[in-house]
Amino acid sequence: MVMVPKDLQRQMMRVSELVPYVGNAKKHPEWQVEQIRNSIEAFGFNDPIAIWQDVAGHWMIVEGHGRLLAAKQLGMDEVPVIRLDQLDDEGRR
Repeated sequence: MVMVPKDLQRQMMRVSELVPYVGNAKKHPEWQVEQIRNSIEAFGFNDPIAIWQDVAGHWMIVEGHGRLLAAKQLGMDEVPVIRLDQLDDEGRR
C-alpha cells in the first residue's frame, strides 16, 4: 500500500533557497541536463523537486538535482517543489 500524505502539496520556491544533497549518488552529465532543460521548455516543469528542511533550516533536495541544474540554465528564479518533511533519514535515502 502506498502512503500519500494528505498535506503533500506542490508549491513554488526560489532556486537560491534550495541546497543540493552532497551525498547524491546520481550524477547528471551535461547531455542529460540538456534533455531535462529541453523537456521543461517543451512541456513545462511538471515534476516538482522533492525537498525537506534540515535542523539548520536549509531546504535540502531529496530528488530532482538534474531538474535544478536545468532550471538554473534556463534562468528560472522559482521552481515547483514538494516537501517530504514527514520522512526520516532512511526514507529520504
